[in-house]
Amino acid sequence: MKIGISKENDEKKRAAELFQALKNKGKFVLILNDVSKHINTENIGIPLGMDGCKLVITSRSLEVCHRMGCHKIIKVNTFSEKESWELFLKKLDRVELSLEVEEICKKMTKRCSGLPLALVTLAGSMRGMTNIHEW
Repeated sequence: MKIGISKENDEKKRAAELFQALKNKGKFVLILNDVSKHINTENIGIPLGMDGCKLVITSRSLEVCHRMGCHKIIKVNTFSEKESWELFLKKLDRVELSLEVEEICKKMTKRCSGLPLALVTLAGSMRGMTNIHEW
């Protein structure tokens, strides 16, 4: 959906423009990805409560979902340490790692907390790195 919103600094005006544009669209699904704190949807112009208006929020925080009044919460489990390591190696696309690099990789994958996107992103950014200092 293409919506023209002014680049003006007046947040209330931009919220009103977004509200009107979404209202005129009729039915829509709006996805807010990786929400880390409560967002007052009215303040930013999201017209909830209209027929055909759906808001999908992704967040790592259950508290955010509760504070935003989510009607349905779907909990997605993270990968186990073993699954994380296997995904990382698959996406890294390397046959062999030195013991030194493997140790570093395992520490890095643990910091991804079992989140698939973080693991894939990490592997993609490290693919092709050969120098131990790059790791």
